Amino acid sequence: MGHVALSPVTINGQSNWFGLGPIAVIPERQKQGIGTALIKRALTELNQIIAGGCVLVGNPDYYSRFGFISNGALTYFDTPTQYLQFTQLTGSELRGEITYHDAFGGA
Repeated sequence: MGHVALSPVTINGQSNWFGLGPIAVIPERQKQGIGTALIKRALTELNQIIAGGCVLVGNPDYYSRFGFISNGALTYFDTPTQYLQFTQLTGSELRGEITYHDAFGGA
């Protein structure tokens, strides 16, 4: 019915952060809370492993309800900063370039 992925990222060389996405729900099951449940479960799992936080590239209107914010301090290639969002779980707020594994390629 649905899928969510978490991938390790670094921010200015700091690890213990994760990127959220992609998130997908089959069309006939969308708007039934499945995507919400997947995102909440992913964040619960990150809390359990004491991750520093989670970043994503996405619609601020949608992801803000899960505690994601954009402060303009994160960068990812030429992506507009309002779409680079994070939720901090432990430690201090990071600033700088988000780096995904090479398998994800560039923006």
